[in-house]
Amino acid sequence: AGEWISHDGTIRLIHADCMDVFSSILAGSIAAVITDPPYGIKKGAAFVRDGGATVANGVEAMNTTDDAYGWILPASSLVCAGGHIVSFYDRSDYIGIAKAIGESGFERWNEYVIVKQAPPPTPRPTFASAFEMAVIASRTGEKRNWYGGGYTPNRWIGMPGTVGCDSVGHTAQKPLDPIRSLVRALSEKGSTVIDPFIGSGTTAVACYREGRRCIGIERDIGSFDMAVSRLEMETAQVLLGL
Repeated sequence: AGEWISHDGTIRLIHADCMDVFSSILAGSIAAVITDPPYGIKKGAAFVRDGGATVANGVEAMNTTDDAYGWILPASSLVCAGGHIVSFYDRSDYIGIAKAIGESGFERWNEYVIVKQAPPPTPRPTFASAFEMAVIASRTGEKRNWYGGGYTPNRWIGMPGTVGCDSVGHTAQKPLDPIRSLVRALSEKGSTVIDPFIGSGTTAVACYREGRRCIGIERDIGSFDMAVSRLEMETAQVLLGL
């Protein structure tokens, strides 16, 4: 597995399957798991590309995924007392993620919604998907840690992360601001957040800007390299005082 560590040691990116890494992380050392796992693309899904000039159908590998929520049980042992697991999920399979959360000794506490001001169009006769949802879970019977004060909304409204100046070209990139909000509310400064599917590195950037430590894991080499490049630029700006 490849690895990248920031100059100050607060951000660690690992090129590996998260299931092979969890056992090397100290149990109870993680304030929050914040992630967007690859839960597969349904057959018949279509994507407008090139400004509407072409339509790409969801086929072959895009339709398949490993057990989308099998990572929750081993990741749960890493979470500290009062900590949280935050995972975006396929809205048509809430039963699947709820089952995995329950089997890990956690329970649903809340939801977080990203509302897209300009959702991508769809060529299908259906609604354009204008929001994404994450479940926020805490360990059953424990007092939850909370650092978000009295007014942290459980929704964010703005442009998708795949467009605008923050986009780095990842097809599933989340906007930075809502992830920063989750990081602030569910972890304290200096604590560690883990993202087992770091993708383009958004969670790591959020942690870096909010003064948290982050362990980001990614098995896709293209995404891993994208995250490393993004974090190198992010941390270099701080070193240069920009």
